[in-house]
Amino acid sequence: MSDIRRQVMELFCTAAELGGHAAQVTAEGEVTVTGPTGATVYYLENLVREIAAAPPRDWAALVADHLGTGLSHDEVADTEPLEAMEFAEVRTLVRTRLYPDSTHDQVACVCRQLAPGLTQRVVLDGVHTISPVTYQLLASWDIDERDLFALGERNTRTDGPLQVELADFPEDAPPWFLLQGNDYTSAHALWLGDYPDVIGRAGALFAVPAELSIYAAPIDDIDVLEAGQILASLATHHFANDPWPTSPHLYRWNDGHIELAVHVQPANESFELQPTDEFLTLLNQLAR
Repeated sequence: MSDIRRQVMELFCTAAELGGHAAQVTAEGEVTVTGPTGATVYYLENLVREIAAAPPRDWAALVADHLGTGLSHDEVADTEPLEAMEFAEVRTLVRTRLYPDSTHDQVACVCRQLAPGLTQRVVLDGVHTISPVTYQLLASWDIDERDLFALGERNTRTDGPLQVELADFPEDAPPWFLLQGNDYTSAHALWLGDYPDVIGRAGALFAVPAELSIYAAPIDDIDVLEAGQILASLATHHFANDPWPTSPHLYRWNDGHIELAVHVQPANESFELQPTDEFLTLLNQLAR
């Protein structure tokens, strides 16, 4: 993907310069664009991953669209900053998403860890952009952090359920499912109980490798280990290649609670699985 990344950086700088802006590569996958209103750092890794899945003839248009959206967002942010808006004006825009524990933006955003490798953030849903809610912004609103999370979850859940598709595998393979939806698909990992097909008597084993997909298998017996191998393979691939990567690990959902089940460690062309002590205890109970 390094060659694609290089081409995307070149296309992005060219598009910015054609629009009358100065562009400078400041790190791998990072370009600083300077214009009349100041400088903005663009992190392009998600764009690189999107373009890698598109035909080359579409690359220039995708880059131009990404840049145009970013510039429009910056212009609106300058003329109508979020800090100047009343909470009543934005409360319907509040959403939640899942992110890795660490991200490139280093913003002090409103967030909480759900499990190792999974952090829930509060964001604002723009027309074409998603903006993090910072603690500084929260301090100016008439709502506390706990209620803000509750509002974001309620708004996200109200947007509608995910589509659930049973994987087309041989009849003797354990069942697993693909769940897909909008730009807030990852948030629905908290509400897997809304999808009874994916829930077994001990909950569900799931992965959320990137924003637009959740892979899940019901936990009924130790056959879930076979499903886990499939989920780990999918999670490793999509975490490494899809836009908005979240986590390569496998988690257990049970009665609304999420915990790490299997640490997935990429190794050369494969991966290593390291179950947690709690998940091993569960498997031993299921084997009785």
